[in-house]
Amino acid sequence: MEKQSRRFGKKAISISAITIISIALILGLVLLQPVSRQFGAFTIYYEFHCWIEQYRDGKLISKTYHAMTLTDYGKDQMEKLLGGDSTYAFKYHACSNDSTAVDVAWTTLPNEITTDGLARAVATYASTGTGTWNMTNTWTVTGSNSTKLYGVYSESTGANLCLAEQQGVGNQKNVVAGDTIKMTVQGTVS
Repeated sequence: MEKQSRRFGKKAISISAITIISIALILGLVLLQPVSRQFGAFTIYYEFHCWIEQYRDGKLISKTYHAMTLTDYGKDQMEKLLGGDSTYAFKYHACSNDSTAVDVAWTTLPNEITTDGLARAVATYASTGTGTWNMTNTWTVTGSNSTKLYGVYSESTGANLCLAEQQGVGNQKNVVAGDTIKMTVQGTVS
């Protein structure tokens, strides 16, 4: 009987040891697996709006407001900015008197104005809260001209149009020397 008890004790110890080792191996395999670091997809919502104000003799004579269109170049530029591959922000304002409807494939405004004080100019950035900002530029007009198409570029020269807005003939600004045109673009991301 004593031999049987010893054999039973050895079997019990062996079974217990195998069970503990098995549990340890299973836990080790589970706990030592690499942790998944999947971030998943995220969505960024954006809006760009443009105000154009025309002043004559210091008095506001016309103010218009429209949503802007993000061009294909602008989407690529936004991707590069978020990815750290570019430092060229959407900060150069430009205008035109062309009546063409905005095309997302544009890289320049058709017939961009470069005379009469209305050439492409760097805008001033101002944060207006979490995820919102304004970019503002004021042109001082030095001759007679008209504007109704506006754009935002990422550089001071070249084909790098990011945003465009056609305000149309009904919102055309007919300017003369001494007038000012203030362009404010409001951006929002969420």
